[in-house]
Amino acid sequence: MPPLKTDNLSGKEYWRSLNDLADTPEFREFVDREFTNNASEFLNSNRRRFLKIMGASFALAGLAGCRWPMETLAPYAHRPANRDPGTPVQYTTAMELGGVAQGMLVTSVDGRPIKVDGNPKHVLNRGGSDAYGQASVLNVYDPDRSRSVMQRDAQGKAADSNWATFEAFWKEQLAGFKKTGGKGLAVLSSNSASPSLADMRKRMAHALPASQWFEYDSISDDAGREGLRMVFAQPGRAVPDLSAAQVIVSFDQDFFVGDPLAVKFARDFAKGRQLTNPENGQSATSMNRLYVVESTFTMTGSMAENARHRIPVPAKDVPAVACLLAAELKKQGLVLGVEIPTPGNVNIGTGDKTLEVMAADLLANKGRCVLVAGANQPPELHGLIAGINDALGNTGRTVTYYPVMNPDRPTHLASIEALAAAIRKKEI
Repeated sequence: MPPLKTDNLSGKEYWRSLNDLADTPEFREFVDREFTNNASEFLNSNRRRFLKIMGASFALAGLAGCRWPMETLAPYAHRPANRDPGTPVQYTTAMELGGVAQGMLVTSVDGRPIKVDGNPKHVLNRGGSDAYGQASVLNVYDPDRSRSVMQRDAQGKAADSNWATFEAFWKEQLAGFKKTGGKGLAVLSSNSASPSLADMRKRMAHALPASQWFEYDSISDDAGREGLRMVFAQPGRAVPDLSAAQVIVSFDQDFFVGDPLAVKFARDFAKGRQLTNPENGQSATSMNRLYVVESTFTMTGSMAENARHRIPVPAKDVPAVACLLAAELKKQGLVLGVEIPTPGNVNIGTGDKTLEVMAADLLANKGRCVLVAGANQPPELHGLIAGINDALGNTGRTVTYYPVMNPDRPTHLASIEALAAAIRKKEI
């Protein structure tokens, strides 16, 4: 700022620095370089005039920096019937996660989706949505998303193409695959419960019997599928009904976060936590109780009533705690139809009576309790949990087992390993 020589109110002189006090020619040259426009006027001006000029400069600079960017608006060339520009329109659709489809309601403005919510009429989410559903709309505006069909040349460089080019390419490839029955052709897809996709897969296998279909999903229920196969001789998906359960025991499953049915589980659990519910006659003494055995602190673990209801153990020791609980249930009179593996040494850290109390609580609520296991736990644990639920009379009441698409498929891990091996051998 320019030097202030005299305060008009007090008559005292002030300086910004020793150079300002000395008022050397070098300092005046520096001020001229710093404030090239009317610098000499600034030096001889009072503070009020200086602030006026500086305020006007800042205002002009602000106006110059707040210009609206130039945009080109493209109106409808042929506006759809019963459509007003700028009016939000909602569409019903479905979103699949880990082989579980849920109804969604998408809000769109002028053909652009802006918000994704749960469909209030869908039986699973009833209008609720999780983080995956809320974030799915960002896929439409992903800057890395291809804007057109892409084709790679022999050097692997990608370039824009079109559907006509792909159709011509595929017809040529298909003619060769028909001669070999589809040998060398592979399809990689995610886990899906879509009947339409299952029918497409069946028709492809009929037309090209030598082709291969590989399935992989990062959110996999393979451990649960294989665990149910051990007990019931066929795979399935276990879906607990937390609203009907008086006692819930979770073995390393965070059913509030990350699970494909997290929205349903959260609503059902909250229903069982209501103090009073005129619909089913619940009272304050009938609130559900939650026991959690987990390796990391989760949202589900935070809902346990007290420290004794949450047992923190390493992930590898979770099956051992389940075996100890099964042994305690058998000791208290429960007849199990599955064999209990021998548990290793594990310290649950909450006292010797914890499992006794848990087992007694489960036996006192037969048919009104449920045990669940996390997807990262081995199939043997899932099988043991299914056996305990069945012995407690929970099957069909607090837990239901649903059939799965393509029950004879290999696990996702085995599938992706087989595909990688075939690619390395240049069989695909």
